[in-house]
Amino acid sequence: MVANSQDSIICTGVVQKKSVKRRIPLSNPWKTKYCEFSQDGLRIYQGKMKREANAPAQRTVPICHIKSVRTSCEDAGYCYWELGTQQGEEMYFRSKLTSPSTAWVAHIQIQIINYKNRQDILRYRQHNHSVAAAENAIEHLRWASINATRNRARYNTICDDIIGNNNPKAEKTVILPNHRNNGIGIGITVIPLSDGSVAVNRVIQGGSAMLVGGIKPRDHIISANGLQVSSVQMLSEVVRNSGESVTLVVRPCNNKLHHLHTTTRSQSFHGNHHSPRKQRSIKIDQETKTIFEKGCEKKSSLRR
Repeated sequence: MVANSQDSIICTGVVQKKSVKRRIPLSNPWKTKYCEFSQDGLRIYQGKMKREANAPAQRTVPICHIKSVRTSCEDAGYCYWELGTQQGEEMYFRSKLTSPSTAWVAHIQIQIINYKNRQDILRYRQHNHSVAAAENAIEHLRWASINATRNRARYNTICDDIIGNNNPKAEKTVILPNHRNNGIGIGITVIPLSDGSVAVNRVIQGGSAMLVGGIKPRDHIISANGLQVSSVQMLSEVVRNSGESVTLVVRPCNNKLHHLHTTTRSQSFHGNHHSPRKQRSIKIDQETKTIFEKGCEKKSSLRR
């Protein structure tokens, strides 16, 4: 008989199973069994009917273990069919042609096909999930690379500001009057840095740099009168040999925490003297020396 469609059981009935492993051969190897077939597999019970509702099956063959089922022949009012398992076991059954349960083979074949279809769908979903996960991982890595590039660009910008803003667009040109006659010069003191460049150390009060503007302490001097500044001595020679004005190209330093690391003393540009200040020597003539010695002797005699 065919069970209700609402139940998981697809087909039930009485069949005969052939015993192939009996120790004592008998005249009739076929034994009557009560069987139930569902989407989960084939359950075989002892006897002609199921005695209790929850009675355990003598043997259960899961649908995943059924490899094939086929009809072998029809003889003497019986339909003979064979069921093969994944483990290589062969099971032989027969059912009466007049019985309503003659469609065992068709039902089992249909459920084998349905089971394989479900497995294919599951593998397809798992594959799509893996592909989607891989695509998400690739997209995540792509955005991580973009963010890393942006962060690197921000880091380089910050480093440029700390070093002194190495962007060529930030450089500016300043023209300073050169007052050599009154000893003011261009009105700045410079200092060499450890990397070989030259930076402004101080802007002199009332000098050309303060009056013109555009130069601040810590600014790097790139060139003077079109010549690349490589040292303090080279800048000193350019200023000394210049006319009424000196054209400087400076690069501002926007970071207030950037300090100047000096290697030598700072040098100022006042007139024609560009060397560090020397100790002043005092000249005393002979007459002043004699007066001083007499004063010392008179003071000494008074003490006595």
